[in-house]
Amino acid sequence: MRSRIGPGEIAGLGTGRARTEESFAGPSCTTFDGRALAVIRRTGDGPLTVRVSADGHAPVEVSLA
Repeated sequence: MRSRIGPGEIAGLGTGRARTEESFAGPSCTTFDGRALAVIRRTGDGPLTVRVSADGHAPVEVSLA
């Protein structure tokens, strides 16, 4: 899973797996049973846009007010 956020930043990414050696601070992570968790932090005004992509799947984008 890869993500892009604006205006904001990734505070942490998790695989959805209870035990993992992956860093929570990286810009990408693997999923576990198709699940992942992204914690985001707003860095500016206006809608916050999150775009997520993964190999073999179409990218998804959502805007938060």
